[in-house]
This record gives sequence, structure tokens and C-alpha cells, in this order.
Amino acid sequence: CSYRLFMLPMNRIHVYFSKLVTILLFIFTALVVEIAVLYSMTAVVQWIVPAELYEQISLQHVFVYEFLSLILPVSVTTFAFNYVLGIAGVTVVFTAIIFERSYRLKGIGFGILYTLLAVALVSIPVIYQTITSMLFINELMLATAAMAMLVIALSIVVAKHLLTNKINV
Repeated sequence: CSYRLFMLPMNRIHVYFSKLVTILLFIFTALVVEIAVLYSMTAVVQWIVPAELYEQISLQHVFVYEFLSLILPVSVTTFAFNYVLGIAGVTVVFTAIIFERSYRLKGIGFGILYTLLAVALVSIPVIYQTITSMLFINELMLATAAMAMLVIALSIVVAKHLLTNKINV
């Protein structure tokens, strides 16, 4: 399927970005649907369950104390941090797949090495924090997000190089 897309008369990096945007749109659409279902189901439960048996809690408490805090954090900075790390993960996986498609069997090793390098780059602020304990949590999040953005940029540059020079259709 990818080879057919690469045969289209357009720049190959556009296929890369279209796949990335498709995945991100799916994730954000699923997030919006989940929030809408959560709000509507809370209203349905309030409507069905008698008032003396139902304890009213706000949905903000549900997001803070439950697993949903990973999907939809309460603060905007935590939301941006989580999704920048997610985008970095997706771009690294895309680049590892392109390594495999470019170099076949050796490409699997290159992809694994590239993934380990990307994880190491993003982990530098966390390792620094464990050694020195000099950063506040917001500074640590900002430094980690900056490293993740660097990994995103590096992944895009490497993928563009591989798509234009190494994959032949």
C-alpha cells in the first residue's frame, strides 16, 4: 500500500505528514467523543438514579483521580506535554518503519537503534533531575517537551532524507 502512495506524482514527505495528521485527528476525535459520552452518561445516571442514592461529584474530580487524567489532564500544560510526547513517539515509530523499508533486514537494527537514541534524548532531563534534583516539575516538563520536539524535528528530517534518497519504487 505504501509503494502505491509513493508512486503518486507528489513529494513523498506529504504522505508521511498525511499519515501523521490522520492518526492525530483520529486520536483527538476519539477524545472528543469520549468526553461527550462521559458528560451525557453522567446526565443519564443523574436522571435514572434517585437523588438519595446518588452522590454528586464534578467531572473534574473524575479526571483528576482516575485513569482519565492521562487522556485529558486538567491543566493545559500537562495536556500539551502528554500529546507532544505522543506525537514524538508516533514520529519515531514512523521513522523506524521507514528505516526498515529502506534497508530491509539491516533497517530493523537501524530502526531499533534510532528508537533507543530517541528515548535516550527525551530521557536526558529526567536523568539529569534524578542525579541533581535541581529542576522544578514545570521546568522538568518543559525540558522534556523541548527534547521531544527536537526528536520530532530529527525524525522528520531523517524520514525526509530516507524517503527522497533511499526508497525506490
